[in-house]
Amino acid sequence: MEREIEIKFGIPTSAYEEILKKVAQIARDGGYDVVEPRFESREIQYYDCHIVGGYGDYAINKAGATVRRVGRFDSNNHPAIFRYDFKKGVWDDRVEQSKWSNKELIPEEICELLELGDSYRNLFPSAFAYTKHEKQKMRKGMTIIEASVDAVSVVTRREFVKGFSPKLGPPIGVSGPYVDSETGRYLGFLIEQRDYKFNELELELEEGEVADLKGLANMVKEELQLPREYLQKYSKIRFWFHCRAYRRRT
Repeated sequence: MEREIEIKFGIPTSAYEEILKKVAQIARDGGYDVVEPRFESREIQYYDCHIVGGYGDYAINKAGATVRRVGRFDSNNHPAIFRYDFKKGVWDDRVEQSKWSNKELIPEEICELLELGDSYRNLFPSAFAYTKHEKQKMRKGMTIIEASVDAVSVVTRREFVKGFSPKLGPPIGVSGPYVDSETGRYLGFLIEQRDYKFNELELELEEGEVADLKGLANMVKEELQLPREYLQKYSKIRFWFHCRAYRRRT
């Protein structure tokens, strides 16, 4: 597994467009060379399980770990369409393992691919989100830090519905037709609701010393007056997914 060392900040939704430009200027003032930003859009399926080391329901989240499927990547520029991740550890010193596949794997296959062991054999899909990322690398000497502004849209309802004709269009509240990616055959409609959004700024150390990461993070915090963020994305996504599911039942 690889180490993941990052520092995160919460940012207002309205600040998404400008925040990375400000961070880049702070980095330049601190002697960093800054490359041009790149943009990515992803969809993330999270998984959890009921018992891992005695933690009980949603044990992966309670243990501070993450199991997820990230898609859809361009296979011309990446090893495959989907990336499967397993992360664990404290927020500023986590270990991460990633494996690639062109298939949407079932939970048992995910366990086997990531070599998770028997404790994770009862995985189930637990939350879903769409994300947009604006990323920029910053270099100084032997240090490389990647800054990423992440916009997360939490899907609080995701349900497949059969029986509607694509010629008539979807009923109210339904996002659109669902087609088998391999055969092209129409299967039905996918209902999605996105009721909650949040933004984060991540500074991740790719190469160099942790002191350099903390130094840049302190400059960003002081200049932009941003609050530190300690929760992992999955914890916030699952919380809002759970709240919406509870409201639907009551």
